[in-house]
Amino acid sequence: MKNKFVKSIFLFLFSLFLICSCKKNKTTVDVSVFQSITPTEQWAVVVDSYVSFYADSSKKAAVQANGRRGDVLEMQGEKWVRVLNGKEKWYFFEKGWLEQSSIAIYSNALQAQKASQILLGD
Repeated sequence: MKNKFVKSIFLFLFSLFLICSCKKNKTTVDVSVFQSITPTEQWAVVVDSYVSFYADSSKKAAVQANGRRGDVLEMQGEKWVRVLNGKEKWYFFEKGWLEQSSIAIYSNALQAQKASQILLGD
C-alpha cells in the first residue's frame, strides 16, 4: 500500500512537472496577411479614369455607382455577354457590373494593391 501511495505521488509530481514545463509564453502570429493571398479569390484594379457600375452586365442598364482609376475591388462574379461583334466579359463587384476593358485582374489583394499604387504613382 505504501508503495502504491509513493508511486501515485511520484506520478502526480511528474505530471505536474510536465504541465508546468509545457507552459511557455505564447507567441501570437498575425495571419491576416495570408487572407490577402487567397488563391480562390480574384481582385481587380480600375484602369480607366472614371467608370460606372451598372445594375446588369449591359451599358443600357441603370448606373448604380461610380469608380475611379486605382480603385481596388474584390470580384464576386463574371459572365460573358453576346454583343454585335462577338462576346465581351463582364465582372460583378459589390457596387455592380463592370466590363473587362475598364479593369485589370489580379489573383490576390496584395498584387492588386501594388498595381494600384503603381498606377497612381504612389
